[in-house]
Amino acid sequence: MTLRQKGLRGIWTAFLSFVVLYVVYLGVSAVTILVAALDSKGSVDPLYAARLGWLFMMLAQGTGVTFSGILIGIPALLLTVFSLAVIASLVRRRDPSIVGFVAHIVTWIIFSLIATSMCGLTLSDNLGQVGVKTAVVAAVGYVLGALPAMAKVVNRMVNRVASHNARLVMREAFVITRGILIAFAIESVVVVLLWFMLNHDAMSKVFSMTEMPAGSRVMTTILSLFWFPNLCLWALSWLFGAGFAMGSLGTFTLWSGSAHDLPPVPIFGIFPQAITGDGARFTLLLIPLITGCVIALIELLRIRGFNYFNVSVSSKLAVGIRAVARHIPFLRKHLDDGLLDDPNDGGTLVGGLIVKEEDGAEVDSNQPMTAQRFLHLFIVKAAYPIMTFCISGVLLVFSCAIAFTCSNGALGTGNLAHIGVSVSESTQAAARPAFSGMLLAWVIALVALCIVNFVEYRRRKAAPTAALSDDDLVPLDEIKKRDNKDAVSVTPHPRSVHS
Repeated sequence: MTLRQKGLRGIWTAFLSFVVLYVVYLGVSAVTILVAALDSKGSVDPLYAARLGWLFMMLAQGTGVTFSGILIGIPALLLTVFSLAVIASLVRRRDPSIVGFVAHIVTWIIFSLIATSMCGLTLSDNLGQVGVKTAVVAAVGYVLGALPAMAKVVNRMVNRVASHNARLVMREAFVITRGILIAFAIESVVVVLLWFMLNHDAMSKVFSMTEMPAGSRVMTTILSLFWFPNLCLWALSWLFGAGFAMGSLGTFTLWSGSAHDLPPVPIFGIFPQAITGDGARFTLLLIPLITGCVIALIELLRIRGFNYFNVSVSSKLAVGIRAVARHIPFLRKHLDDGLLDDPNDGGTLVGGLIVKEEDGAEVDSNQPMTAQRFLHLFIVKAAYPIMTFCISGVLLVFSCAIAFTCSNGALGTGNLAHIGVSVSESTQAAARPAFSGMLLAWVIALVALCIVNFVEYRRRKAAPTAALSDDDLVPLDEIKKRDNKDAVSVTPHPRSVHS
């Protein structure tokens, strides 16, 4: 494929994804205006629908827009996720390349700037900032679509330059970070649903205050879902103690939940009150620590992870755990009894880690558990997980900081000029306890590992050596006869000699 063809594919992908997204947002805006017109018995303005559709397009890319005299600057993260999914799905159908990547971004920026000038909307950012934000959305969507094609190349490069243990550490760091982020997402969704169930009466009162008809109420609730991920991130910050603010009009934390003179936006009615009781607040603050501890323990004990209890396969406790796991259908297929040799490294795969003795020889599970072997395995089992947790902690900090930053915005230029969370406080409230939970899991696993191996070491050391009886002794003549009988003389075949 030539460079021209790659560039044309990138341009076509950007054009097609741009048109698909705008058509979808235009349809949503048309339905919204139609419902509002039916409730108010007015007419439908097509130009108004086009502007509202482009408003959704810009909010999906993080750019605030002044619409009907009101600055709407809170990014609609659900629309952002939808836009990235559409771009990635279209890129995946093509052959991604670096030339196509550059052409895709340039085309997307040009289309965004042209559409912005044609719709006549007032943006909160200058053209340079708009170009950067649209380029980031286009680039992230293209990279997500190119991941399946990039994975093989990246894996091949990593396998060449990194050892097995280094690859294991990086893989487990990503797995742990992903597990913690998924757990945080589930917790935030649960909190938002609890807010809605406990405070839906307040939301209904706001609808009654605005005298909004039934159709408009339904459409307003549906449109509010565009900011559902923002609410989840604010709820996560509230759950972990950092809280969030509605400009200078209200602050919501576990200790306070007061607000005054908020605009009659129905979704504002579900915001929570303060939690009464120190015990309840303390329990909520322990959630990130427990989350990090549980996810880290799962990876420490998982067969495909570090598999801590596989160091001493003859240990009674390890055998007992596996005997119980065999009766659980979900765990039975993941069992891996014994140590696996890795032919490429020459070491022994101990629960995912390749372990060697100090002289370079393989670790044999049948060898006696001496104090030197125990100390060596202990150091190996302690060092790699702590490196993994440190990398995972850094990834978690960056992920939380990016997510909390994207959730903030503005609703006007006055008292609601800043709506959202404090990025630094929320990141610390989420990442620091989670990292402490990882360290707690590390300590728990190490203590259990020490107990298991120490008990095994004492058992083998205390085991008496059985004395040989007369029946176990074999005469020397009998041994020679066996050797002569087993010996095989190799002579060439007559046909091979003749040939």
